Amino acid sequence: MKHILFLSFLIFSVYGIGQTKNVLFIGNSFTMNYQMPKKLERIAKREGESLYTAQVTTGGKDWAFHAKNPQTYEMIKAEPWDYVILQALSYEPLYAEHQLKEKTLKYGEIIIDSVRRHHPNAKILLFMTWGYKDGIYIEYERKSIEYEEMQERLQKQYNRFSEMYKVAVAPVGKVWEKTRDQYPNYNLYASDDYHQSELGSFLIASTFYSMIFNKSIQDYSRLPYKNVDEIEARYITSIVNEVTLHPKMDWGRKYWEEDEITTLKAVKRVNGYFYNF
Repeated sequence: MKHILFLSFLIFSVYGIGQTKNVLFIGNSFTMNYQMPKKLERIAKREGESLYTAQVTTGGKDWAFHAKNPQTYEMIKAEPWDYVILQALSYEPLYAEHQLKEKTLKYGEIIIDSVRRHHPNAKILLFMTWGYKDGIYIEYERKSIEYEEMQERLQKQYNRFSEMYKVAVAPVGKVWEKTRDQYPNYNLYASDDYHQSELGSFLIASTFYSMIFNKSIQDYSRLPYKNVDEIEARYITSIVNEVTLHPKMDWGRKYWEEDEITTLKAVKRVNGYFYNF
């Protein structure tokens, strides 16, 4: 009997506790509002999954801030992360090319290289954000662009970054776009017309759940988002499933396969940085 109990405990340890996925979010209010990471944990638990999340998130900050922030590297080293999710300032990918190279791309590389140095097997995800409800004014172009163009540019740039860094991208913005198109009455935006509402936060959490577990949410009882209607949640989840699990769109998951050369190059680069990792 003792042997059976021990064996049962061992199996539970290996296939239960041992299967917890550790996820680190690095970003700003587009990540942290409505406590999305912790709500993602609760959704996963309802689905019978084990997920632990932590975050380095400060409102209004970009990749340069996080690349120069000691806390970023403390958190990177803090746990054996299975997934690290990196979210830029919401309009950062829209910079002019020279500005993008100087203020964004090199800092994204620094953070990603640090992750690869400390956790070679971690799966890295870029957080594709969404266009503002009424678009945005592009200062260097001296013109305003509508939501549709802003979203198109963001998606193009995040896909480009995915190829440059050899990492995956979570297509939150694409899910947002299709939800706007199919359900224009759904209120995804906060009152400022660019942050996420509670329903928008559910959309984000649902997208990350699908990317991490390669399946969609099934249990809609007692969602951690109290004001999200079940019907709305089901329709959004169906779009998440359509986008993230599309057979012809892997969203860079191919880069999650172990690439020894990429990791070695990252370690070489990161060892030459001034920052104290």
